[in-house]
Amino acid sequence: AVARFVHETLRNSSLSISNVIGPMEQNLNVTIVSYMGSLRISAAMEKGFLDPQRFKSCVENAFEIILKAADDEIPI
Repeated sequence: AVARFVHETLRNSSLSISNVIGPMEQNLNVTIVSYMGSLRISAAMEKGFLDPQRFKSCVENAFEIILKAADDEIPI
């Protein structure tokens, strides 16, 4: 099911960014896919590397700041 979802999402996308290399002793993988007005962001990290809820909150806050700065709204 996961492979099918990833395949369906990526087969029609024009750009995918994945595995931005950072310190080798820490593992954080961020994948961003934009397709037909939909932006999907996925983050996977080594267990215990970051607090997942705090990371999610920080990312959401950052996007809210970006949207306000752009003076635009994204339909949800």
